Amino acid sequence: MRQRRFNKIQRRKINIFLRCLIISFLAWLLIAVSNQYTFTIKAGIQYVNLPENRAFHPLQSDTVNIKIKMSGWHVLMSKLNADTANIQVDLSGLNTRNFIVFSNQIGFINKQFPNEKRVIAVSPDTLFFDFSRQIQKKVPIRVPTAISFKKQFSIIGDTRTTPSIGNHNGPHRRHTKYRVSRNGYHPWRTGFH
Repeated sequence: MRQRRFNKIQRRKINIFLRCLIISFLAWLLIAVSNQYTFTIKAGIQYVNLPENRAFHPLQSDTVNIKIKMSGWHVLMSKLNADTANIQVDLSGLNTRNFIVFSNQIGFINKQFPNEKRVIAVSPDTLFFDFSRQIQKKVPIRVPTAISFKKQFSIIGDTRTTPSIGNHNGPHRRHTKYRVSRNGYHPWRTGFH
């Protein structure tokens, strides 16, 4: 089969067409990266300014969706350098309530990002917390004494625990579980039968 040969004029026309195609692509690319775009990223939460003498338990996930507005160039660079963003959430306003509203903290969150990136919204908008009084409780650690063994197995000598007292920090409600029962067992299960 014979190959088709282009003459000098046809090669010149193809060359001009390809140059125009490349120039139009570059012009489109420059226009596209100069526009402002809004997109959503996932971010982890770090809590700052925690209330004193109060333990808290968040009632939702530790990640949020952040809607950010920035130029196309920065969108392209952030896609190339994909890193997980973390935002700080100020909990200093939780002295009288058990929730935080992100729309009140947009300015604080925007300070954590470069000037080219502007946070528009955070989803979910409200974070709820379960606050309770924080206490420290010392609980004696006891070894179960009513252990039965298979034939030819037994314990020789006294059993000891090190340390003999365990410290538990946290909400008051959670500490009601940590106490020694009448027969010397902790409320959690052991592997012995």
